[in-house]
Amino acid sequence: MSENHSVYRELSNLQRKTFVDAAQTYLAWIDARQKFNRFAGGMTWKNSGGKDYLFKLSGRGGYGKSMGARNEETSKIFNDFHAGKTAAKTRLDGLTDSLAIHAGFCKAASLERVPYPSSSILRLVDQSASMRSMITVIGTTAIYAYESLAGVAIDSDLLATSDVDLMMDSRKSLKLFGGATDGTLISLLQKADRSFQISETQPFRAVNKDGFMVDLVKPTPHNRFLVEASPLSAEDINPIEIYGLGWMQSSPTLTQIVIGADGFPFGIRVPDPRAFAAYKLWMSGLADREPVKRSRDRAQALAIIGLLKTHLTMFPVNADSLKMFPLKIAEDFERKFNSIELPAGDHATPFAPAP
Repeated sequence: MSENHSVYRELSNLQRKTFVDAAQTYLAWIDARQKFNRFAGGMTWKNSGGKDYLFKLSGRGGYGKSMGARNEETSKIFNDFHAGKTAAKTRLDGLTDSLAIHAGFCKAASLERVPYPSSSILRLVDQSASMRSMITVIGTTAIYAYESLAGVAIDSDLLATSDVDLMMDSRKSLKLFGGATDGTLISLLQKADRSFQISETQPFRAVNKDGFMVDLVKPTPHNRFLVEASPLSAEDINPIEIYGLGWMQSSPTLTQIVIGADGFPFGIRVPDPRAFAAYKLWMSGLADREPVKRSRDRAQALAIIGLLKTHLTMFPVNADSLKMFPLKIAEDFERKFNSIELPAGDHATPFAPAP
């Protein structure tokens, strides 16, 4: 009996164009936002002892440092700062309006894919420089990135989920959460939905009023006797160690633009699709894993294998691309990949007509 690995439909040409335009606008908006943020705080003159001094302000308390007494040089710094801030804000406001227009086009073209609250959470992660560098989206939600990269829409049955799994990069020792300017992960979740609270019994998990869960995980360290310094605040979500995630952490990552339920684009950082599929296939063979989860793991692995063979051919499957996995797991995945024969034609088995 052949296994169903083609559970997607191709996007139409109009959908592809709409997506590309929205993605490009979002990237321009991110760039404009970063440039505007460089003007955070302010710059003002303060009089002391009968002389004006230029102060660069930071924080909400109005604290800052003196840049010197008023003269030709400091006056130029002051004027350039305010002219630059005005120009940066004008550009950001214009791109914000343009992004809203493109979001409407995306909804009209039925491109909204990532559901709430995942979309709200991951958009905030993408817009936080520190968290974006520390967090990789794994599990079911990562599939939205692979389908977007391939220009297809995957069967919603494979994407249905009531949680999102975030992997923290345990190799980075920089204390980005708790004390960082971006705040804690739980505070970010509460910006997306105020009802998120850390579970009392499972401190690696935050749950909202609707039962939607956000799990923070990290790889099991190679040395079980080594106590790692946590980059997180004691009041934040405490990641749980998962065996095998080290293979995912060692794989390359990619950041792909996806479209949220509100039509707005954003980027999510995910593992290499080969690593995702290999890990899912390995999980599907674990005897102690719940049967319903094993079946779902296998179906998701096969769906990504199908994309790797048809649309994501820029990711060749070979020993070198799987070197982060133990040899047997890599060989089993490569064997499964090579054994799948695709149907003739465009290799897609539509589950719904393209608009």
